[in-house]
Amino acid sequence: MKTPVSIGLRLLTLCLFGVQLPVAAAESNSAASLYLVRKNGWFGYVDRQGKTVIKPEYFEARGFKEGMACVKVEGKYGFIDTSGKLIVQPQYLAADDFSDGLASVTLDLNKWGYVNTKGTLVIPLLFEVRQRYDAPFQNAQGVFSEGLAFVRLAGSKKSGYIDKNGQFVIQNEGLSGSPFSEGLAFVTPMKVVDTYGRPTDRQGYINTSGKFMIARDLVDGGRFSEGLAMATFRNGGKGFIDKKGQLIFQTKPRQRYIDDEGFSEGLCRVEREFGNEYKFGFINRAGEMSVPAKFAIPEKFSEGYSAALDGSERDDSGKWGYINQKGEWVIPPTFSNAQSFSGGLAIVEIGGSWQQIGMMRKLNDSKWALIDRTGKYVWGPSE
Repeated sequence: MKTPVSIGLRLLTLCLFGVQLPVAAAESNSAASLYLVRKNGWFGYVDRQGKTVIKPEYFEARGFKEGMACVKVEGKYGFIDTSGKLIVQPQYLAADDFSDGLASVTLDLNKWGYVNTKGTLVIPLLFEVRQRYDAPFQNAQGVFSEGLAFVRLAGSKKSGYIDKNGQFVIQNEGLSGSPFSEGLAFVTPMKVVDTYGRPTDRQGYINTSGKFMIARDLVDGGRFSEGLAMATFRNGGKGFIDKKGQLIFQTKPRQRYIDDEGFSEGLCRVEREFGNEYKFGFINRAGEMSVPAKFAIPEKFSEGYSAALDGSERDDSGKWGYINQKGEWVIPPTFSNAQSFSGGLAIVEIGGSWQQIGMMRKLNDSKWALIDRTGKYVWGPSE
């Protein structure tokens, strides 16, 4: 039997620039009401006590976001609510998760629109999107955040941010933009008129009205999180800036990678070079190492814990466990795969074998389980 693929949890890892990066997705920022589990090759959902709420009957499924979960039925995607009722009928070739009350959907991968949590297509299938490298059937840019989504009108050069009525409220030809976070979004290049009345291109952070708030010599910028964002400057330097554009700290020597998604619970992942090997640790808001760089792959901190890989990303010998903010193992590394904690519980996988598929790696034939913060099984392990 063909092994099912969960498109909602990390069954795939992406090898990028020689680093094995986890493709994570789960209910974030709030406790999950239901947890995605796999039994006998099929996906379903259990509650916090491990009781089955939606029986395992889906070949593909994702975790709940905003009370809705994407599922695949007879080759098409739709959405169910927490009772298991189909709210958005399975009719789409691809669909992204709900964000800010809307989810992007498409019938042909060329034109995307948006459905609401009632199952109504509220914004027509008119827009092109840049698909995510780690999930090619999901939308990279057109995610609603703070009431706006960046899109391109199919068949034209028109691009910018639309509101929930599908109307352009920030528009600029050739513009590329990221989702809004903490009131700001990085855009490039944006055609503006300078103080001398001359047309020019500008890049930097805009607010939800389209006004530049940070426009110093930036060539790239990450999303703001906990008041800080990683920025790359024209001189090649990198560092974190605050919402006034002030440089808070620069990257240190041999720090090859800093997480452009920013801080979580006061810490941010950083990768450091040790000879021919790279290890991850965490820096604090002053740019100082708070958790030593000794882990192959750690997830961002969630509920005080980080899922971390002990070993090397270059082979399959490493195991996942959980560390605290001191870098200490609080749940020993014994799992083949592990997700971040949400609502005091986390999904883990046991056993199985990794398969290389192009640049991606897939874990086959693993057993799934739901654990609490002590590592005790709440549900599973199950095939």
